[in-house]
Amino acid sequence: MLTTQLKIFVSSTILNLPNERKAAFNAIQKAGAFPIMSEKTIEAQNANSLTTCLDKVKESNVYILILSGNYGWQPKNKESITELEFMTAKNYYIPIFVFNTTYPKDELQKDFEKRVENLYFWKNVADADELEAEIGKVLREIIEKKQNELLNIKEPVYSNLVKIKFPQYVYLAELNIDNSQIDIYNEKRQ
Repeated sequence: MLTTQLKIFVSSTILNLPNERKAAFNAIQKAGAFPIMSEKTIEAQNANSLTTCLDKVKESNVYILILSGNYGWQPKNKESITELEFMTAKNYYIPIFVFNTTYPKDELQKDFEKRVENLYFWKNVADADELEAEIGKVLREIIEKKQNELLNIKEPVYSNLVKIKFPQYVYLAELNIDNSQIDIYNEKRQ
């Protein structure tokens, strides 16, 4: 088991994907990771929604993008918050895993989908159950890889600071020692 939980940011539109987001939340928790989701785990902030979400993306270890049918809220009347989160994860070199729903897409979402497709392979999912299973698979692989990295760290070990030189050859001999003769020898020396 990892000594610290991986933080997994889940990015998608919220209102039209309640079942899918719940499935993502369940998969992340089952994997032993911590889900970062605005409606479930992000506490109240002394900042606006956009700043808070982008800061949480930067803090995450893994970014999961769920492409829904809708492009979503555009806080600056340009990119949607989901696309801004995606670009932040990309710019901060956070591992990105994309799950594309098979739901009909609006035009802006189709354009965003094309931009994502040019950069990342994704897994198509038909429903929330399939999404939960696929996220679970990805997270198990990530966690197993992280565990292997932690278990296989190689670093020098120093037993002390004295340099020890071992002889080139070691000889073995069978000795028949008579303890009484040793006692007599020691008595004579005193």
